[in-house]
Amino acid sequence: MEFGFEVGISEKHQVQLQRNWFTGKQVILVDSHPVATTSPFNPGTHFSVKHSTKHEFSVGDIEKHTVQIERVRPDIFAGCMPHTFRIFIDEILFSEHQGY
Repeated sequence: MEFGFEVGISEKHQVQLQRNWFTGKQVILVDSHPVATTSPFNPGTHFSVKHSTKHEFSVGDIEKHTVQIERVRPDIFAGCMPHTFRIFIDEILFSEHQGY
């Protein structure tokens, strides 16, 4: 699963999410710099009772925005089913993606 979006009006930043469905490794990049990662070597990446994970970070120097990316996994067969990704910018739902 890989997708990207732009944040900001006068000060624009590119945010990308890359997730390997097989290993569980996930990287969130802002202007090609990692801001959040999920290690495939952490057992919590593969076995967890939580149904969602959230990553929140700020983007911009002059024009500041808060970005929150929420990943919701299915209840059953989470490794074989598509996950839902919700992107919030300044606490407003910006977009939603679904995939592996």
